[in-house]
Amino acid sequence: MVKVKRDLTGMVFGRLEILKGYIKKVLPNIKPKLMTALVMFQKERDVMRSKKVINEYLDEADARVWLIRKQDMFHNILMGTEAIHAEVLGNSMKAIDKVCEKYGIDFKEPVSEWDYGYWCDIMAALRWVMGDEKDSLDT
Repeated sequence: MVKVKRDLTGMVFGRLEILKGYIKKVLPNIKPKLMTALVMFQKERDVMRSKKVINEYLDEADARVWLIRKQDMFHNILMGTEAIHAEVLGNSMKAIDKVCEKYGIDFKEPVSEWDYGYWCDIMAALRWVMGDEKDSLDT
């Protein structure tokens, strides 16, 4: 058994030496490209998004949460547990159409509780980034 272990060890180290030789040959050609890629990756990762971009995403999250709440409102109206004035309903429909068009949403598609929680959490996190209190429940 000990002899087999030594043979395997020798074989592994032999292959490592071959690999090291190959790397020494190839590395000078790869190194500049690799370093450029690593620098670009680091720059991409370290870029902070602007307030404008954060606010745009916050607006989208806010609109999606509002839309989900309107879906709940319509469900309640259909079930008879909620009533709404016709003028308010008309204005709501216009606003719903604008939001759906802007973000490419089909209002008739059901939204899961997970999606609702996701958008509420996005909104809360972005509000915190923009300076709101971390424990604010105003979503």
